[in-house]
Amino acid sequence: MKTVVVGMSGGVDSTAAVVLLKKAGYEVQGLTLWLHGSAEGAQEAAKAAEALGISHTVRDMRSEFETKVQVPFREAYLRGETPNPCVRCNTEIKFAALARFADEHGISHIATGHYACVREVDGTFFFSKAADPKKDQTYFLSQVSPQLLPRIVLPLGSLSKPEVRAIAAEAGRAVAEKADSQEICFIPDNDYISYLEKNVPDAVREGKIIDENGYMVGLHSGIHRYTVGQRKGLGAFGKKVFVTAINAAENTVTIGENSALFSNGLVAGNLNMFGNIEGEIEVKIRSAAPAVPAVCRVEDGRAHITFKELQRAVTPGQTAALYRENLLVGGCVIEAPAFRNIK
Repeated sequence: MKTVVVGMSGGVDSTAAVVLLKKAGYEVQGLTLWLHGSAEGAQEAAKAAEALGISHTVRDMRSEFETKVQVPFREAYLRGETPNPCVRCNTEIKFAALARFADEHGISHIATGHYACVREVDGTFFFSKAADPKKDQTYFLSQVSPQLLPRIVLPLGSLSKPEVRAIAAEAGRAVAEKADSQEICFIPDNDYISYLEKNVPDAVREGKIIDENGYMVGLHSGIHRYTVGQRKGLGAFGKKVFVTAINAAENTVTIGENSALFSNGLVAGNLNMFGNIEGEIEVKIRSAAPAVPAVCRVEDGRAHITFKELQRAVTPGQTAALYRENLLVGGCVIEAPAFRNIK
């Protein structure tokens, strides 16, 4: 019998994943990672596993989560970047821990409740987009190790959310009606500014707000309060202005008109390639953005991506996910926009 360890949160998606894996003939074990806060979530997952009739293990990953996700998140903001901690968590914590557990217990496969698929093309494995484009989570999987793909099972990729809720309800689980989480899990009320100022008191450091000619037009109380493309909280300047750049070394925030936010490309590092990323691709520059046509070349370990049409607010620190049709061919972390201020 095939064996699989599935990441369990106690929510609707992981519950439905267990049901589907059992129906597919797997011997299923559940693994819950205690990442932060109280053990309430782990306790819910344990109850779900018991009701589903599978063995279950909780691993205390709080220290590793702090080191590998929360600390880099804070450091990125202090560099003037806007990071995506969920991408890092999937890579450094969730899939890594599932693989370790599987190896320790002689388990062949690992599974999660992500909305994505795994597809083999000419002997190479890729993540491919979920059937429901509104739920597709391939963007958040773009830094997962390619070596893990042959072992990964994603049973929800071909389903819609209502179908998943129905599967969980059939299993008699009250979580079928549980609302989806839309926030960063370790930040209370999604108030990242308060989180940063509580954990990094030195973040509150006054600096200059400047225009695109370098003239001072105001003061800020910390670059962590700003992200490229932001309009809210900038004050009145007689016209609409937006954050166009953040310079951590000089502790400055640059503002300008909307037109200054458009660029025709980007440079990105931290390349993770599932296949060939060079040539014609599509790229998502943030999780909620559509994938847009572009051309990619790799030089000195960096992706140099040119858009077919100008894109707004290319933001350092964000993940860029690279696609060819429905296949996720790679992921990278944006370092800078390219060729800005093209009219």
